[in-house]
Amino acid sequence: MIRFKSAGLQEAARNRKPGYMEAVLAAATVVTDEIMEMPKDVYQEIAEKYSLGGPGAELKKLLKMIGVVATPTCQCNQRAKHMDKMGCQWCRDNEEEICDWMQEEARKRGMLFVRSVARLMLKRAIAIAERNSTQWS
Repeated sequence: MIRFKSAGLQEAARNRKPGYMEAVLAAATVVTDEIMEMPKDVYQEIAEKYSLGGPGAELKKLLKMIGVVATPTCQCNQRAKHMDKMGCQWCRDNEEEICDWMQEEARKRGMLFVRSVARLMLKRAIAIAERNSTQWS
């Protein structure tokens, strides 16, 4: 279970697609006047569904489509968050570094790595993130 302050919900909704607040309110249980809670997996589903999806989040979605998901021991989630924080232009400017991250992780997992495919996935993730940011702003 995760707990959160009701007051923070409106602020969080500003960084999500329309419908986020309604979905959270429908799934959450009121604990006190100021505190709500819900199962963590339910919140994660809502957060993903209503995410504006920065380039890191979008790259994770594309990788998941081909069966590559973050593990408890990899740096994927931290790197995706860093990419989201830094933004699309930073990701574009640091394409080789990000591809190096993907290659490093593929090597650790014993997976085939094709840099041109990784580069295409990254460019697609950036394009999706840019489209999302203009569509919902």
